[in-house]
Amino acid sequence: MSTRMLIIVVTFTLLSGCAQTWVKVTQSETVSPASTFAASLPLGWVRFEAEEDVLLVTRDGLALQTVLLRRSDLKLAFEKIKKDAEVGMLASELAELYVAETKQSGEAENLKVKSNHPARVAGRDGFRLHLVYANAKGLRIDRVVYGFVDTKGFFTLSYTAPKRYHFERYLQNFESTVASFRQLQGNA
Repeated sequence: MSTRMLIIVVTFTLLSGCAQTWVKVTQSETVSPASTFAASLPLGWVRFEAEEDVLLVTRDGLALQTVLLRRSDLKLAFEKIKKDAEVGMLASELAELYVAETKQSGEAENLKVKSNHPARVAGRDGFRLHLVYANAKGLRIDRVVYGFVDTKGFFTLSYTAPKRYHFERYLQNFESTVASFRQLQGNA
């Protein structure tokens, strides 16, 4: 699910009167609703549990900065391009599929890859992408995405914010969240 689609789902959920709401982060370590992963989130930010395997976090609002932690089933990792994530895939292959999926979603038609490097997340080999694009009004948006795959699924950790002011200002908060990210045992 793209960030844009997730925002639409969250908005619809809130407008439809469902009980889920934004909750202020008052203790650092937060466990995903399905108990598949945990991470230290920035204190004082707010989080929304949009799905069982998703944590959505912001400080000032989704348009200003969004941290999205997500686990997808291997078969559902790249729905738009109709590809599966597979255990044993190279990090570079996963990164290419992530970029293709993002482009296909229509969320970032003018998407450019600023950097693509191997990275370790939760002791797993993965990738770190830095993507840039302009929104419909021409505002430059930066996104950093970490991703890896294992038998439990395809995990992505992303941070999206306008380049102007917000991106650099809160990037370290996101990097700290990534450094704290861990999978929980016994959950698939």
